[in-house]
Amino acid sequence: MSTAAGAEHLDWLHLVTLLLAFTMLCGLWWVYFAFGPATVQAALEESENRIELIRPVLSYGHLSLIAGIVAIAAGIGQAVANPAEPLPLDTAILLFGGTMLYLVTFAFTRWRLFQTLAVPRLSAATGILVLFLLTTQVAAVYSVTLLAVALIILNMVESVVLPRTLRRPGPAQS
Repeated sequence: MSTAAGAEHLDWLHLVTLLLAFTMLCGLWWVYFAFGPATVQAALEESENRIELIRPVLSYGHLSLIAGIVAIAAGIGQAVANPAEPLPLDTAILLFGGTMLYLVTFAFTRWRLFQTLAVPRLSAATGILVLFLLTTQVAAVYSVTLLAVALIILNMVESVVLPRTLRRPGPAQS
C-alpha cells in the first residue's frame, strides 16, 4: 500500500481507496484475533495429542494464511494505484482469492480443532466468490469497498454467533 499511496498525484479517490483498504485489513485482523488465539489455546490445553493439532493448525494453517495475506497485499496495491479502473483479472483473483483463502483457512482450523463447520466464515468466503464474479468490470474502489463491507458483516455476525457456539457446558449448578 505504501508504494501505491506514495504516488505523485494522490487525489481523493486514491485516499478513499486507501482508507477502504485499511478498513479491509482491519477486518482481516479482527477475523484473526477476535477469537482465534484463545480458542486455539483452549483446544491445545484440552488435547491429549497436541502435535496432531499443532502441525496442521499452527504450521500448515499459518502457511495458508500467509499466502492469503500476500495475495491480498498484491491486489490492494493495484487497487490503490488505479482505483478508477477495473482490476485486471489476475489481480482480482489475488485480492478476492486471497481473502477467500484466508477465511477458508480458519474454517479448516475450526474443523481440525472441534470438528465443526465455521459456517459464518465459509458463508463469507462463498459471498466473496459471488462478489468476485459480479465485480470484474467495476472500478477497483468498489471491489475494495465490497470486500471491506463483507468483512465487517462477517465480524459483526461472529461477534454474536461465536460466543454462543464456543461456550462449553460448565459444571452443574445446584
